[in-house]
Amino acid sequence: KASLLRQLEEFFPHEIDRYIEPFIGGGAVFFHLKHCFPDMRPFLRDSNKELINCYRAVRDRPEELMRLLDEHSDSFRAKGSDYFYIVRKQHDLTDDLARAARTIFLNKTCFNGLWRVNAKGEFNTPVGSNKNPNLYARDNLLAASAVLQNAQLEAQDFRKTVDEARRGDFIYFD
Repeated sequence: KASLLRQLEEFFPHEIDRYIEPFIGGGAVFFHLKHCFPDMRPFLRDSNKELINCYRAVRDRPEELMRLLDEHSDSFRAKGSDYFYIVRKQHDLTDDLARAARTIFLNKTCFNGLWRVNAKGEFNTPVGSNKNPNLYARDNLLAASAVLQNAQLEAQDFRKTVDEARRGDFIYFD
């Protein structure tokens, strides 16, 4: 949505107290509006539990997350696609930080950044062609962490999110 921000700008309000986004995805609209309205209270939602877990890791544990991503990067450079498929099979990780690092690693190394899961909810996109991907930009990740500090992040269905909205809330519904 970053490429559409200029077109969307005219539809944004002049002030925002509570901001709700039921489908946070990459968060381009949220990050833009948070810059414009630093005091707004964000309620960020998505039905993808792994995505919400990633946002929480970025918000709460960015340094630890970057260390794990560096480990993934080193292993991927050393072992290539074999390492990708080893990580892809790790469906039963219980540590939230390890799950977040896995999600980011897979997203950055898979085919075209396509997040696709099978009927069992298992990630199944094949490895991409980039042999030396950049898993994160340190300054960008730390800036995102700072912006997310007061964000309420929940994995939930959009219908429940809409039910929680109050008069005066600004909802970006995409």
